[in-house]
Amino acid sequence: MAHEGYWERLLKEVIIREIERQSLPTPTDDQWAEVWRAVQRRRSQEKKSRRRRYLVAAAVLVFLLAGVPAVFYPDGIAGWARQVLGLAQGRDTMVNEGQEGSSALPRITQGAPKITLDQQGPLAAAAPEAGRALRAELEDKEFPFAVKLPAYLPPGFELKGVEVDPAETEGADVGRVRLLYGKGSQTVEILQTRAAEEGSAFSVGPGAQEEIITVEGREARLTSDGHSYTLYFQDEDQVAVQVKGNIAKEDIIRIAASLGKAPGPAQE
Repeated sequence: MAHEGYWERLLKEVIIREIERQSLPTPTDDQWAEVWRAVQRRRSQEKKSRRRRYLVAAAVLVFLLAGVPAVFYPDGIAGWARQVLGLAQGRDTMVNEGQEGSSALPRITQGAPKITLDQQGPLAAAAPEAGRALRAELEDKEFPFAVKLPAYLPPGFELKGVEVDPAETEGADVGRVRLLYGKGSQTVEILQTRAAEEGSAFSVGPGAQEEIITVEGREARLTSDGHSYTLYFQDEDQVAVQVKGNIAKEDIIRIAASLGKAPGPAQE
């Protein structure tokens, strides 16, 4: 038994000395480079993960900032959007009266609420397509009185038709002219009527909201049924004018303020 313990201890010592004589392998440059690349890959993955988390958080924040006000204040958001769109299209209705410019569009000053038109430009300069079509259409039309044509139309609007109702029996309308413009589902109707007797040629429908404004120094009625606006006034030639359309209120007022006389057959 004692001899077995001696030989066992001797074997352990030999094994230990043999292990101690052997040196551990030193990592090569390629091995260190591979370790460094692995570390860099891990760092890159962590950066990408953080960036994705930041983008998701930013998207949620933008949704909350833009969506919540639109839900609780839809009118305010819509009004702001219309103002931005109007500025982008160069359709701002607030223009200083004394400003000198080469634009053919009428200069309009809108106060509380008052429309002053101090420059009358040609129709073709404001809406070239509508102007050319209108002049071609007018060549085949006879008017019972001098018809006013718009010097301003919203971008993209084109002439869709011209309707002329000649003079009727005594006591009725002397004549009526209807100009129809459109762009997609949007329409503008300019109706001009001269009656034999002075008085209002139009009536306001039930439930319409009415507002009194001034156009070219003349009192005008602006009504809305929730879907469209209608502007009524009578010019200096006792011609009743109605401008109606499912477009912005500012455009209706600007069209009415830009109406100018076009040559037509003289009244008999």
